[in-house]
Amino acid sequence: MELPSDVSIRWAALGERPEDAELPLLSVQERARYEGIRHARTRTHFLLGRVALRSLLADRLDMRAAAVPLVVAPDGGVDVKGRSVRVSIAHAGGVAVAVAAERVIGVDLESIKPRSLDLAAFLLHPSERGAYEALPLDPVRRLILYWTLKEAVLKALRTGLRRSPKRVRLAVNLTHRSALAFLEDRGTMELRFREREGFFVSVAFGR
Repeated sequence: MELPSDVSIRWAALGERPEDAELPLLSVQERARYEGIRHARTRTHFLLGRVALRSLLADRLDMRAAAVPLVVAPDGGVDVKGRSVRVSIAHAGGVAVAVAAERVIGVDLESIKPRSLDLAAFLLHPSERGAYEALPLDPVRRLILYWTLKEAVLKALRTGLRRSPKRVRLAVNLTHRSALAFLEDRGTMELRFREREGFFVSVAFGR
């Protein structure tokens, strides 16, 4: 995926190392949260997301991963206390990805597997339907791609699905694996995406 030079990205996958080996990368508060999650897959995804983000920021900020001052913001997002860098995390299917930049940034990751195609009605503004249906992908991959693109934008805005995805209109370029997102009240954002090992991942960033 070709990203601007100021945008950093890091992956973490289930099975690369035992979970116990990753725990020293967490803060005391994160470890307590990890240990309090009952569902095994949710617990693993939380750990992978924090490992991806902390290892990325350790390199970017030149400090120990466990010392990176991550805090949970009132909107539920993650901030780096006292730093201008912005971050975003996504996880699915035993994989996590984290991104960081000193501008608005968001990432989403989804497994490419059958979903209800009725989700398109939830995602699309009526003016997008023609371009969406003309995109030369099979229906499932087309749906997952649009989902990750719109979710990446909404995560960059720090609203998630509290903001309707219909308020984000896309112009997708499959050849360049890029897109523009036109927002009703926030101008435009750029996106890059790729398909990797059964997933679509999309990164949205401010221009």
